[in-house]
Amino acid sequence: MKNILLPTDFSENSLNAIEYALEFFKNWECEFYVLNVQKPSEYITDDIMTASPSETIHSAIAGDNKSKLQQLVNDLNKKYASTPFKINMLFDFDNLSEAINQIIQNHSIELIVMGTNGATNAREVVFGSNTIQVIRNVNCPILAIPQDYRFKGNNKTLLCIPKEIDLLDTILTPFKDLMQVHNSELHIIEFDDDALAVSEGQENSELKKSFNDYPFDYYCLNEQIEWSVIDTATQLLKTDLNAVFIEKKSFFERLILGTETPKITYRTKVPVLFLKK
Repeated sequence: MKNILLPTDFSENSLNAIEYALEFFKNWECEFYVLNVQKPSEYITDDIMTASPSETIHSAIAGDNKSKLQQLVNDLNKKYASTPFKINMLFDFDNLSEAINQIIQNHSIELIVMGTNGATNAREVVFGSNTIQVIRNVNCPILAIPQDYRFKGNNKTLLCIPKEIDLLDTILTPFKDLMQVHNSELHIIEFDDDALAVSEGQENSELKKSFNDYPFDYYCLNEQIEWSVIDTATQLLKTDLNAVFIEKKSFFERLILGTETPKITYRTKVPVLFLKK
């Protein structure tokens, strides 16, 4: 894991996610990019009225955010001066997911770490609109950090997979990289609509092959109750990080947005790594 993107809107939640990422990789040699994106549609009357005749609206709005971003990066570089990583700043005027997709290509980003909520900081919101937009539209692993969650180590990790997923090395590489940073204890839940439970040791051959150098505990459960299983497993196993594979619909829609009947929403208590199939 070398290049990591840290989007921020300067909200408390986004700054907390940045701190989590820097603590998580504290002894790891990597490069961070702290990104602030300003949407062109966010021009407001006050910005237009206060802009001097010699400067464009673009530069008037960008100036304040760039200054805040530079100060943030300077403070972080000072705080983490003894670590082996470097922290850079990036600013863009664009749609958030489009800006991130461009940066992924230009800077070979391997992981995005961001808060679950944004500037509104509404506690009743499970995942903010910006986070959902990125999860849906950006083809890169995303580690979402819950509001107020502080890094306390990564001793236990839960990986949740749908039945018969093709576990390609390219898909699993980001997850394995995170596991290696803290040598986390691994638990795997496989969701199968026909299963009630499978005892430990009966995991499928593909899983054994994919994690042949990494011991893990295995469980197979009915996929219709995935939200409840993850929540229960998090509490019973005391996991520090959960990882899920998602497609554009299905698992993600049910997990984050809830089912139709009853309307249940997954409120994550620990960071969640979203892996793209």
